[in-house]
Amino acid sequence: MESKHLYIWFLFGGWILWSLYTLGGIIFCLSLIGIPYGFKLFTLSWMGWSPIGKAISDKPPPLRRGPDQFMTIIWMFPLGVLVFLTHALCAIFFFFSFVWRPLGREHLRLVHVSLQPFLRNLK
Repeated sequence: MESKHLYIWFLFGGWILWSLYTLGGIIFCLSLIGIPYGFKLFTLSWMGWSPIGKAISDKPPPLRRGPDQFMTIIWMFPLGVLVFLTHALCAIFFFFSFVWRPLGREHLRLVHVSLQPFLRNLK
């Protein structure tokens, strides 16, 4: 993506995604158990800021089955749903604009991460 795409990304949704992931990270960091999950959300907030050059691995990170799934459920309602809807609406907007289809593809790539951020491996 070019630098002009980055400005468009940030202006039309990137700042919202950054703020939602950051808010989620702050909320999770309020508890001792949630600190690792909060840091994962801070990593995701930078993907909301700028997804260029960042990879999402389909291979999930090593799990602690109970805590990771429980924290995913806590994340999903309400913040995960808001982030999911933001990605979906931005993807629709960018695909209908015809000019910014690469940005729409980036949003679609991040949709599945938005609902299960702790079950994905980010690089």
